[in-house]
Amino acid sequence: MKTVELNSAEIEFLNQAIDVYAMAGLHGAEIERVRGLRAKLRLNGNAGEGWMQLESSNLKRCRYNEDSARLEITFHNGAEWIYLDVPPLIYEALIEAESAGKFFNSEIKGVYESISRPVDEDGDNEKGREAW
Repeated sequence: MKTVELNSAEIEFLNQAIDVYAMAGLHGAEIERVRGLRAKLRLNGNAGEGWMQLESSNLKRCRYNEDSARLEITFHNGAEWIYLDVPPLIYEALIEAESAGKFFNSEIKGVYESISRPVDEDGDNEKGREAW
């Protein structure tokens, strides 16, 4: 199951977005898609970080910053990459893809400029995160 970590303000925003869709008279598939995304969300101990867990043998998790259009991806091997100027629809398609790995390989890798986040010699990227 894919999950994203949200804080209470983000959950409230999502609930308000669903209300706006309904008030705007949008129905059918679009409102059901938003409701479906809402059903996939749950809070956990790291609320507020915004990470979405991915079901993939290669990709571990991702998060997206809409203001900067940056997509951050953590791989199961510990590597972390940031992809620049990624449209929101690409992020949305990644988290909804039947195969996140295949989608990543065909639609993100090599398409968007990317930056590797430094990893320590012991494989930990906490110091790399601080320096980045």
